[in-house]
Amino acid sequence: KQFTACQEFLPVLNKSVAVNFLVSGLLNYSNQTFFEGVSELRPGHYLKYNLATHGIEIQPWYFLDKASVPIQDSFYTAVKKVRSLFEDSVRIRMRSDVRVGSCLSGGIDSSAIVGIIHGKAMANEKFATITSCYADKRYDEQQFSDLVTAQTGFRSNKVYPDLNHLLEQGHLDEIIYHQDQPFGSASHYSEYSVFKEARKSGIIVMQDGQGSDEYLCGYGEFWVAYVKELLRSFRWTTVWVMFKQKAAHRNSSLLNELRSFWRTAYLFKMVKQVNKLLRKPMHPWLNENWNQLAKSFAVDFDYNSVRDLSIAEIQHSSIPYQLHSEDRNSMLFSIESRLPFLDHRLVEYCIGLPSSYKIRNGYTKAVLREAVTELPESIKNRKDKMGFVAPDDQWMLLNKSVVRQELKDVITATGIFSNELLNQFDLFTEGKRAYELIYFRALTFGRFCKIFKIKTN
Repeated sequence: KQFTACQEFLPVLNKSVAVNFLVSGLLNYSNQTFFEGVSELRPGHYLKYNLATHGIEIQPWYFLDKASVPIQDSFYTAVKKVRSLFEDSVRIRMRSDVRVGSCLSGGIDSSAIVGIIHGKAMANEKFATITSCYADKRYDEQQFSDLVTAQTGFRSNKVYPDLNHLLEQGHLDEIIYHQDQPFGSASHYSEYSVFKEARKSGIIVMQDGQGSDEYLCGYGEFWVAYVKELLRSFRWTTVWVMFKQKAAHRNSSLLNELRSFWRTAYLFKMVKQVNKLLRKPMHPWLNENWNQLAKSFAVDFDYNSVRDLSIAEIQHSSIPYQLHSEDRNSMLFSIESRLPFLDHRLVEYCIGLPSSYKIRNGYTKAVLREAVTELPESIKNRKDKMGFVAPDDQWMLLNKSVVRQELKDVITATGIFSNELLNQFDLFTEGKRAYELIYFRALTFGRFCKIFKIKTN
């Protein structure tokens, strides 16, 4: 946005970044931005600018792969070490001359932070938590955050984001402007609302739980990666026991878990390859030219192990995007956001741990669950994670005419989408098709292009 103050600056769309966002939801995965010719300095890199020659030299100075060496500790030694590192990470991030608080979703990560702060008496009576809540219980975690509040006695502030305000009160445009890019779901509004409440409550420093999923296997793709690891080493019995444990843990059937793994690990990729061979358009809601761009610019992060996947998510596919979002949403309200799980000592140690310390007895984040004894049992044994979420699909159904007009305008204004985008959206609103993430992506993308007067061709 700073460049738009310069008359010489012509905002032109970076097509490779745009197509990877629209197709895969990728953001901040490289040094490129949505603006052609505008790059960002990646984490762990330095830039030297020569005043005489105007030359630029960019070099990496931090190497996560080298810093995270394999760890040979026993599981219970690892539990103690994780506890020690995490506790110290939280403690040093409590240092402040102003009021401190914490985001509290009710998930394991934010609950662990608040539990440690209480258990080790790191906070005074001014400490408070902030939770994003929704009336629709499918997107609400109050029952879990209330358990933490009851156990710790900390003051609890709750916000109830109204997605109707995204368009009615201009909040969507405000967020896009400060993010300098579009985004893929209204969960950003949940995050925005939490930091807005922090400022309103006089909380200047906020602790938050971002970061652990990427190195403690909190996401579903890590389960798939770990099973593949075991299959490659012919540990069939271990795999069979893992599936049985997961089925029991999730109150599911063994057959359902096997089917889910097969679809995610193999079937979807096979269908994709068949469609390529048949030359079917992979994304019918894109026009023909942009479907070709999607093939040319497609980004795929290869990984052969849980460790490789962790490093890829921390450096490219997950953490950079989450931190970009959190930094912009927090600083929009002059809040300093601090993330204990991204202390480099903790990250490096945990990446070096064996996969079996992270996925164990049907649970993810096993070593963390054992390390943080302050967690309420019902949170410690939770089946699913939620975090900052929002009922995007329900909001679109309630505002289908407004959203449809937005999508129609995007098709006309950008020259990127085909009318199939509207056709699919109509089928969704008629209950004949499942919700697709492209609807929200296209909506924010269109708004982004309009706000920054982006040329798309």
